Amino acid sequence: MKAKDLNRVQNAVKKSESETLTGAIKSWCRLFNSKKDVMDIIKENNIEVSKDVIPSLVALAKDKELVITICKEILANIDGVFCQYIEIEKIYNDENESANNKIMLAEKQAQKILLGTTHKAFGYCAPIKYSEDKSGYFVIYNNERYKSTRMATKITNFSFSLIAKCITYYLTHDKNVR
Repeated sequence: MKAKDLNRVQNAVKKSESETLTGAIKSWCRLFNSKKDVMDIIKENNIEVSKDVIPSLVALAKDKELVITICKEILANIDGVFCQYIEIEKIYNDENESANNKIMLAEKQAQKILLGTTHKAFGYCAPIKYSEDKSGYFVIYNNERYKSTRMATKITNFSFSLIAKCITYYLTHDKNVR
């Protein structure tokens, strides 16, 4: 067997697991299936954490269906389709920095945009109607340096960091005090 072939197989499996929420959660749960392994990793890396953290993660990782439910409740979505936000425009206020301005081509935006009528933000909240007709959802950030516009797009890769963000939100939210 060649290393190139082995890498292709491993990458294909990893990619297929990250394409769906269920696959990503299954992988995440495997990471925390052993309290001893997690404790060893923490000790090796000199990470100091509360004694409550590891048992909570391990207990949660044993219930894949609960983790799926948690992520579905917390992730942002447009009409029930999980979304992420990509920057489509960044305009600097200072004319000296205007060479750094970025604008995504309209054709590329049209390929990536997620259309809908309701938006649910990340966290425990209800969807809010933002349009009568199916249209895109945009978020604008302003600061002293620049104005950034982001567009909602469908999530195509459910990463461990995204799952971890949901789990952290869940375990630290006031309604789930553990």
